[in-house]
Amino acid sequence: MIPLELPDSLQSPPAGLLWAGPMPKTDAATTFPEANQVPLLRLHRWLLSVCDGVVHRKGLVDWMERPTKAPISHALWLPSSESAFQKERRLAAEIPTHTPASKLLAVRSDRVSARPQLPGQPDFVPSVSLVNAGWYLPDWLQDHACDDQIIALSQMPMTTTRVELYASDVEIGEACLASLSTMSPHRPSHTALTTWDDYALGGRRRSGEPVVCVWDDSMVSPFDLRLWQERRRSRPRPDVVGHVWLTHRCNQSQWDEAAEAGVDAVVEKPFPQTVLRTAIVHARVHGEQCDRKLRRGEASITQQP
Repeated sequence: MIPLELPDSLQSPPAGLLWAGPMPKTDAATTFPEANQVPLLRLHRWLLSVCDGVVHRKGLVDWMERPTKAPISHALWLPSSESAFQKERRLAAEIPTHTPASKLLAVRSDRVSARPQLPGQPDFVPSVSLVNAGWYLPDWLQDHACDDQIIALSQMPMTTTRVELYASDVEIGEACLASLSTMSPHRPSHTALTTWDDYALGGRRRSGEPVVCVWDDSMVSPFDLRLWQERRRSRPRPDVVGHVWLTHRCNQSQWDEAAEAGVDAVVEKPFPQTVLRTAIVHARVHGEQCDRKLRRGEASITQQP
């Protein structure tokens, strides 16, 4: 199962949430790919647990034909296929006109293409993949991710974290890191690197900052995860506290293999920058927790008679 990193509660739950799409319990088996069914069910259960009320409609057309009695502040649209997405896409772009108080977000299953869109383009619909939903939805539901602008990074643990992004081309890495730098008034240390020698040399800087490494699939493909693990172990970096992997169309086996190889967070491309920020913060926290558990385990072994 693709894990969704979701909090147990929200500080500011949405006033009204709409689920526009097939119901996970009754319709998922016939409308969504098998790999998406369990994550969708988890997502639906989580929404029911953290929101005061969730209203259900079969889709956007059903929502327009059967308006809700209570106002809707947030609407999740879950198209089950590319054809369903294209069919209702124009209507989705008009939602702000029909219901100005509602924020709409499309959650893409494996059957919906991930062609990137930009605000201002015809029929633009904000969207996130199901894989990235766990990184994105908590902020979005609490209005921290409006227009992809979030709480200043100065309020997040990442401000004391050095980020090293590894890609086959330095321009790829710099493009990903540029927006992260502009989102922080203190400009935390970000560096785009391209070789394993850069990784080995990074451990000699001893800047005192914990490091999260972000690995683009142009440098670490799904077929290279085991080799990546071996190379990383041969170049120990005590300053590295977490790893994030950026990849296209991550399937279940790739996610599992990445986790086994030591990846703390997987982000599917394309993604909103909010997702990368959240994944980096999670990777640092998760990596440090795993390190503490490992140290406790080693200590208990050495203390045994």
